[in-house]
Amino acid sequence: MKLIRADYIIGVALLLMLGTHAITNYLVAKHTTTEITQKKVEAWLELSEANPLAAWFLKFEKMRIIYSVVIAPALMFGIYYYYRRKYAERDVIYVESVAIMTSMMFLINFFNDASHLMGFLLR
Repeated sequence: MKLIRADYIIGVALLLMLGTHAITNYLVAKHTTTEITQKKVEAWLELSEANPLAAWFLKFEKMRIIYSVVIAPALMFGIYYYYRRKYAERDVIYVESVAIMTSMMFLINFFNDASHLMGFLLR
């Protein structure tokens, strides 16, 4: 399969997504101390032992992470792949519009995290 302009745009979107996750993980690691993490884990264990319903709701926090790291990017790249396979030969504008939409979503997210990183580094 020959690469088209939309493939390069999706490649940039992938790099933006990886950059966003790298910035987010860096900021979380810098803002969180070991003592805070240990206190949070102890509080969650206490809460889940006392109330089984609370333990069930704590699983949704893990689902939020899975959604932002796995499900949302897979959905965006899956939609692009579908349009790439279906329209790449005759209607390239559809493929490029999906690629631009995906890259703009990741670009906005990247600049949001980059501004937080700049504010953190300038402090």
